Amino acid sequence: MIKLIAEANEIPKNFTGMAEWPNGDKFWYKEGNLHRENGPAIEYADGNKFWYLNDVQYSEQEFNAEIAKRKPTCNGKVVTIDGKQYKLTELT
Repeated sequence: MIKLIAEANEIPKNFTGMAEWPNGDKFWYKEGNLHRENGPAIEYADGNKFWYLNDVQYSEQEFNAEIAKRKPTCNGKVVTIDGKQYKLTELT
């Protein structure tokens, strides 16, 4: 990941990485859009956090639900072992 120490109010167009401002605020981008899949895309130094995927803001709960939907699963997948078909069920 590229970490940009920002000193002006401009982020390069199509920037991918994390921009950290001198006051400690942190912003994550993917191709110029606020985006982070493993946490909030904005973390202010005062502790406030905001979640974004592809420049769309989510509440923390909405974000977690959206990430869970994107997570690969084997549930319902049919596999063949020794000529016999089995339907997989994911255990939680």
